[in-house]
Amino acid sequence: MPRNTEGFMEEYMLGHDGISVGCGFPEEKRVAISYRDCDDVKDIEVQDVLLKFTGRMVKVSVDLRMICTGKKVALGVILEEKEDADFITRGIRICEIDVPGKQKCQLTNFLVDDFCFYLPDWSPCVPRTFRVCIVAHYIN
Repeated sequence: MPRNTEGFMEEYMLGHDGISVGCGFPEEKRVAISYRDCDDVKDIEVQDVLLKFTGRMVKVSVDLRMICTGKKVALGVILEEKEDADFITRGIRICEIDVPGKQKCQLTNFLVDDFCFYLPDWSPCVPRTFRVCIVAHYIN
């Protein structure tokens, strides 16, 4: 995220078009629609709409290799962002997984997906660096 955000978050109305601007990106456009007595369908095309850039999303999938069937696994996904020389934790997702299969310890691979992290962001042009840390262990 940008370090100097002074004046960056100002939100204001432009002219009489009803276009609201936040962070320098138009985020809203209003168009008036009127129906006459017998009208029931209107085809409306709204042009030149730009989305306000509100963030990024990271989706993480974890492929657990050579785990025992019939066991329960605790799985944690930690998302960290590099800031200067340090890494700052931005999000943590955890879950318990029952590994399908017989109680005998047969080894299998298991995919756990859709760990989602939303990252607020004010500009798509500012580079950001992340790392993902995985913590997994048996809990039974």
